[in-house]
Amino acid sequence: MRRRAVHAGSLTSLLDVLFIIVFASLVQSTARGEERRESESAAIAAPAMPGPPPTFAALRQAAVAAAVQHVETAPLVVVRVAADGTLAELEWAGERRAVGVPLLERVVDRDVGVAYLGDRAPALRVCGVVARELRSVELAGYVVVIAPASALVELSVALVAGLRRDLTRCQTEQRAMAVIVEPQAIAPAAPRPVVPAPPAGGGS
Repeated sequence: MRRRAVHAGSLTSLLDVLFIIVFASLVQSTARGEERRESESAAIAAPAMPGPPPTFAALRQAAVAAAVQHVETAPLVVVRVAADGTLAELEWAGERRAVGVPLLERVVDRDVGVAYLGDRAPALRVCGVVARELRSVELAGYVVVIAPASALVELSVALVAGLRRDLTRCQTEQRAMAVIVEPQAIAPAAPRPVVPAPPAGGGS
């Protein structure tokens, strides 16, 4: 029988293919090892953050209770702000007073349009107006509720930003606690019960 001759070129091609397969397997194995090491390093570098201690939650509850008690017992002033940026009315201790103080002014810069007057005139800041109307230099112990007629998202950016700055300025300048209460946060008043009218005539 004749043996079939094996050409050197065929052996070379087969060796090349085997070399490529082995090389690709080594590359994939190395890549998997690197990914595994990176994931393990990330797990070691970023340990889980522990939750707050129980005393932290207890202190938060105590702070909320103290704030609620302060608001419930402190003298309250309600500042009603119209959608056009006018401080329309003050209400305190069963008394109402129309004020009509503008909080915004037109400016020449078209990109700005309007500016908050209280940023340059302290007397036109919310608590500055309240102190003047109540004839008091400071409002220590008071709670000032800024009640806009519309939701903040519906008001001008200048007005909302100015009112929020006034929250801090009430504390630093008049020593009053101030808060903004939007209309959607106010629970609607419960409807009054309907009392049926007595029947007409009514004799036996």
